[in-house]
Order: sequence, then structure tokens, then C-alpha cells
Amino acid sequence: CSSDLNDARKRKTLRLKQAKDEAKSEVEKYKEERENEFRRHEKEVCGSGDKYETFIAQMTEQKIKELYHCMDTNKESALQKLLSAVFNVSTDLHVNYRPDDV
Repeated sequence: CSSDLNDARKRKTLRLKQAKDEAKSEVEKYKEERENEFRRHEKEVCGSGDKYETFIAQMTEQKIKELYHCMDTNKESALQKLLSAVFNVSTDLHVNYRPDDV
């Protein structure tokens, strides 16, 4: 009698394990179907995005070219202003300066 009971328990455990594995595979299959459906819907709504990437790349290149052009045009005047500030130092005393002997 106890061996029949043990066999029944083993069969029950085996059936539960099989049912669990089947449920897991069904859940994975459903999840994969939903993800594929979502990707398809996303492509329909948003498009592939390639045209936006190329547009942004073109705009970036244009901005970089503009910045280089501005740098080339203003480089000499900026360098002159910097050198002028470094070499032409004013030696005037500050208005709040008080000599120590006063």
C-alpha cells in the first residue's frame, strides 16, 4: 500500500512538473508573440528612424562646418586681443590703495 502511495505521489509530482514546464513554455511563447507584435506596431507608427538619423548627421556636419568657419574668421582678432591684454598691462594704483605710512 505504501509503495502505491509513493508511486502516486511521484506521478503527481511528475505531472505538476510537466504542467509547470508547459505553462512556462506557453508564457514564453506568448511573450515572444507580444514583443514581435509590439515591434511591428512600433515600426508602423514610428518608422525605422534611419531618415531621422541621416538628417541629424547632416545638420551636425553643417553646424561643425559653420563653427570652423567662424573660428577661422575670428581667430586672428581673438589672438590679437589676447596678446594685447597680456602685453599692455596697466600699472595704475587701485582707488582703494592706502600707503602704509599714512
